[in-house]
Amino acid sequence: MIRLNEKYGRILLAEQAYLPDGWKANVQVLVENGKISRVGPAGSFDAQGAVRQRGRVLLPGLVDCHTHLGLLDPTTPAGDDVNEMIDPVNPGLRVIDGVNPGDPGFGRALAEGVTSVGILPGSTNLLGGQGAVLTTAPGSLQERLLSSYCGMKAALGENPKRDYGAQQRSPRTRMGEAYLLRGALRRAAEALAAGRVNDYDTEALVRVLEGTVPLRVHVHRSDDVETILRIGEEFGLRLVLEHGTGCAGLADRLCQAGIVVAAGPAIMGPCKDEMRQITPVLPGMLEKAGVEVALITDAPEVPAEYLRLMGLIAHREGLSAAGTLDALTRVPARILGLEGQIGVIAPGARADLVWMNGDPLNLYSRVEKVFVGGACVYGEDSTD
Repeated sequence: MIRLNEKYGRILLAEQAYLPDGWKANVQVLVENGKISRVGPAGSFDAQGAVRQRGRVLLPGLVDCHTHLGLLDPTTPAGDDVNEMIDPVNPGLRVIDGVNPGDPGFGRALAEGVTSVGILPGSTNLLGGQGAVLTTAPGSLQERLLSSYCGMKAALGENPKRDYGAQQRSPRTRMGEAYLLRGALRRAAEALAAGRVNDYDTEALVRVLEGTVPLRVHVHRSDDVETILRIGEEFGLRLVLEHGTGCAGLADRLCQAGIVVAAGPAIMGPCKDEMRQITPVLPGMLEKAGVEVALITDAPEVPAEYLRLMGLIAHREGLSAAGTLDALTRVPARILGLEGQIGVIAPGARADLVWMNGDPLNLYSRVEKVFVGGACVYGEDSTD
């Protein structure tokens, strides 16, 4: 990893840059101590001794808020750490205790401009545990850790009732799923009211009840979406719908409730019954209804390096250009609780930046350089 001059930083000059208010031409960005300190038109400021570097198109590092990187190696059962089947309700589990930072998927994602990933447990359990956020740059897990709790993973639908039903255990039906989920939330609420928050499971769920972190719910079928909307209203939860395959018909309700959908991956086929409605048209339909959308790969279901491809397909099928870029940067950063820190080129944000040789929504454009925390971690670190 090439580290910057900590005293003077670096000025990045771009012909175009994607800023919070859209595309701007001839932009300069000052990076100091791993963060963006100033952004403005070319020539509007200078920094004595700064290292200058020119490029064509500058983007915030892409953010994939729903992956299983480091938890699931599809080549060997020894690499499967994605679902712990102690019990269908496991809120005290922590993803950071299972992630293998040596997963080569991180490096492949980095080379395609994905600089931050949300890592979630799998969807076998009703409550699968606490997600985390890592950068994709080389280094130890602790060096790369941005958040150790970015949301509580939940799941409704086929997976929990299939996997536990096969063991002749509850839940075996969707009714059982909702019953067990409500029970876990109610017990945590009662413990909080009584001042008995003294175990890992309750501590984790209290943060969900207080709205500190969202409940991130794997859901496909529209009736499962309605179930979690009911439960969310009962307990006052902050919800993020993961996948959301069948939620198009409920888009107005989602908009009114301010619920964000982490949609995708759109290039999968309907590998189970509840995914029959899967379509790349969904993000555009949700945007038109006023629902904020993030795009996800669910890696390794679809490799994380194809995140931008998810955007190209969604844009072709109706998601606006700005909506697509936001769905790859700003919106997933907000889902992860890191709004303003990643996924944006603005003062105070981490200097996670991507140089491209053209329009990022053109399939033929390539990533030339990637900076994470101000350091060039992919591509030649030349200056002028």
